[in-house]
Amino acid sequence: MASFNDALRGYAFHTIRADNFRCRYCGLDGTKRFEDWLSLSEEHLLPDGHPNRNNRDYIVCACRFCNGAANQYFKCAHERGLSLDGKTPEELIAQRLPFILATTSEYKAFWELRVKDHAVNATVPTGIDLAKLQQSFVLNVAKSTNHEQAANNAILAALQRSGTYASGNVDGAKFRKALASELNTRHDFYAQAISDAEHCATISQIADSLSMDFKGILKAGRLRIGIVQKALNLYLKTAWSLDPSRPDPPHCPIDRIVLQMAGIDGKWTELDSIETYQVWIERLRQRAADSGYPSLSVWELHLWS
Repeated sequence: MASFNDALRGYAFHTIRADNFRCRYCGLDGTKRFEDWLSLSEEHLLPDGHPNRNNRDYIVCACRFCNGAANQYFKCAHERGLSLDGKTPEELIAQRLPFILATTSEYKAFWELRVKDHAVNATVPTGIDLAKLQQSFVLNVAKSTNHEQAANNAILAALQRSGTYASGNVDGAKFRKALASELNTRHDFYAQAISDAEHCATISQIADSLSMDFKGILKAGRLRIGIVQKALNLYLKTAWSLDPSRPDPPHCPIDRIVLQMAGIDGKWTELDSIETYQVWIERLRQRAADSGYPSLSVWELHLWS
């Protein structure tokens, strides 16, 4: 068993102490509560490969949330043309802080809407009205009246801030039209119950086909599995809500909130492994079953009700 001193070294104790046990972004004070101290860790202000990345001056104390909220910062900084060179640690913190605050704001909005003053029931509430949930989703979220609109809106949701294109100046109209066609042509196919294997094969087929046709405008020449699953699963969720006589969709749209609710550490926008996707689905399905829901689709629909 590791000694306590070993644990302290692994816990970056010296970095945390140098910042007085406070997160440099939100100010969380680890001296007040044991649980808050456990949340503190070290945060690199510079990306992998930078000559000063491991310089102790450029490693600061951050709480677990602020550290995680900054995971995409280096990528966003590059896309926005923000410079990291020649800046002091304080300047780098100030430059990154708005990004972390924006992420915090998103989580707070979700907490106020879905968590605050809401006890989580272990089972489906008695008398759940599925038809009402579907109608509310169509009117307030999907805002679609037919499956063609459902496809277009699902694609917009999947591509928004997903880093799908090779650059921010790409004209993706032809690509979006092709993806909409892929979704719409499968409308009748999903009018019957579809197995996991068939659904995963469909996701892979769409990803591979459009990657080949639009390699030149896609980031790294590839339409990732995570983007396709979001578009297809959201499209099927909307089609099912428009026509409740259709069978439950085989899966649900996977996004950051859904992953968080199941305790899965991953980014759907970066996912490009159908095997990893299947693992996520099984964990989400278990989460739904443990909560007493009849299907993954009903659980996710009720999650956003």
